[in-house]
Amino acid sequence: MLFAKPHTYRVGPDAACHDGVLHVLKGNAWSVRHYPAPGHAGLRATATAPRVVRIDWRIASPKRCATAGIEFTAGEYDNERWMPTSVFVKPRGRTHGSVRLKVASYLAPPDVVLASAYNAQNVEDIEHGITSVLIRR
Repeated sequence: MLFAKPHTYRVGPDAACHDGVLHVLKGNAWSVRHYPAPGHAGLRATATAPRVVRIDWRIASPKRCATAGIEFTAGEYDNERWMPTSVFVKPRGRTHGSVRLKVASYLAPPDVVLASAYNAQNVEDIEHGITSVLIRR
């Protein structure tokens, strides 16, 4: 699996700006660009039905690295064929909210949720902007 299985049902938001690094191909050479990256979102996930998850989120990033979008992904961690279901949320100035994610009936009920924070240029910082939790049943 591409990420370690979470061991908690809740995580608080990261209120710091991070130094994101983006590798950009310019002509035949790679260059490095630094950008202010938001910290990960606070996250709690609760199953409301076998394949329906309510995701409560909270963000606390400073304005200079504001979270412009959060991608929520739910799936069954122990399935060797990871087939997640995702939804993208634009906070639009909100610091908290919730979203309902429904997984297709042909997929196994999810047991983990990931949240990926994006900046205004739709760049995700994989080092600091991703977090995951178990789904409480």
